Amino acid sequence: MFSSACFSADWSFNPGLDISNGYNSNIFFTAKDKTTDYETIFTPKARIIGRTERTELKTDLSVIIEKYFEHPDLDMVNSDNSITLTYQATPRFSTSISTFFEKDDTLTRELKRAGLAEVRKDRFRYGFDLSGTYLFTDRFSMQVSGGGQFNVYPDGPYPDLDLWQASINSMYQFNPKDSIGFFVNFTDAQFEESGEIKTVSGYLFLRRDLTENTYITGGVGYRYTRTEYEVTTLKLFINPANPNIGILIPVTEKETSEDTGLIYTFSLNNNWTARFSTILEVVKEHYNSADARSIDHTYIRANFKYKLTERAYINYVLAYDTNDYEETKFLPEETRDYIRIMPYFSYKITKNLIVALRSSYEYSTSEIDNRTYDRNRFKTFFTVKYSWKRLFSSY
Repeated sequence: MFSSACFSADWSFNPGLDISNGYNSNIFFTAKDKTTDYETIFTPKARIIGRTERTELKTDLSVIIEKYFEHPDLDMVNSDNSITLTYQATPRFSTSISTFFEKDDTLTRELKRAGLAEVRKDRFRYGFDLSGTYLFTDRFSMQVSGGGQFNVYPDGPYPDLDLWQASINSMYQFNPKDSIGFFVNFTDAQFEESGEIKTVSGYLFLRRDLTENTYITGGVGYRYTRTEYEVTTLKLFINPANPNIGILIPVTEKETSEDTGLIYTFSLNNNWTARFSTILEVVKEHYNSADARSIDHTYIRANFKYKLTERAYINYVLAYDTNDYEETKFLPEETRDYIRIMPYFSYKITKNLIVALRSSYEYSTSEIDNRTYDRNRFKTFFTVKYSWKRLFSSY
């Protein structure tokens, strides 16, 4: 009698629900005419995971429902969904494909990502990413990836975006604690009826593992950016046959500029004691704003976490972002600074139930030529989180 190999998959379904209720002193984060309100946020979510010896399928689904008490016309429903399939073809070669679909608003996302106070508008984001990783030796590996991201603004005012990206990331490990890598990236941002921004960047980075849970990374490199804007203006044309009659005709002009700059990254993840840990990041990168402009984005993030008991901990986040807009023929030079202070307290009542109290203070200043605009707001929320681990699983 002979038997054949049988590979069974481990499937699990992990749902959860977050409910937050709190106060927002400046919903649109404006300099004047502030809108305040109390709001409740419902976030049902679920994670579905399937694993075999070589394959993993991971699906994350969530819906964010925002309800306002005094301004029901501001209610929003957003979502964040992604699917990732990873396949270990051989012991040395693995591939991954992922796709996502999101509905968000530009104000929340751009503030969180780059500290940019944009107009609060609906946005649909979807895209895909393909990657392959090969281990040439036990110490040397290389990853090649590429994909596309597409942003659609159904109500404007920003131009729709098709963003294409490709990168190569190689790493060599000298010993169990030290490694070196080289990262090259290319992006092509095509803004509908506005222009195109192409950026090539590369940097060398080092990583050192101080302990099992503590490491430090640092890298420095350079970027080259080529920007092409499309600007439509009205020009007056005189009819030679009748010089007394002029005609205004819209004319589209293209303006091309080139820019280079230094980029760098530094991070320190340190567990000082069994209770106290910190994460520090200092990064300078290139960023494409929602209004089709090229930006030098520099930020500092510090995260402090202290474990009071086995169930309770305090988290404190300090963040500073500065954005320098490239000056063009049609747009002036601009600088935007953004500061966030976010204390957070969490208590684990049971294995599945967590309650939290979080607050934040945000301050932003924008300088355009000789004009300055200041914004600020305060938010505080009480949150209840409940999750079901492996509610339905194959075993």
